[in-house]
Amino acid sequence: MTRIRYTNTVICDGCGVEVTWTPVLRGEKTFCCQQCAQGLACECDFPSEEGAAKPAELVTMLTY
Repeated sequence: MTRIRYTNTVICDGCGVEVTWTPVLRGEKTFCCQQCAQGLACECDFPSEEGAAKPAELVTMLTY
């Protein structure tokens, strides 16, 4: 189940981190990275070495 809050915040279905960059979509689930999509541990919740997150791209998923 894809979890998107009212503020259009995207949350990773694998680790629960807020995704502020382009997410990985697998079926109806949204992940922060390929590692989470594969069920592996990730480090996306740690600050980036560059100190800034990647810019987000608009991702729209409609579920009826």
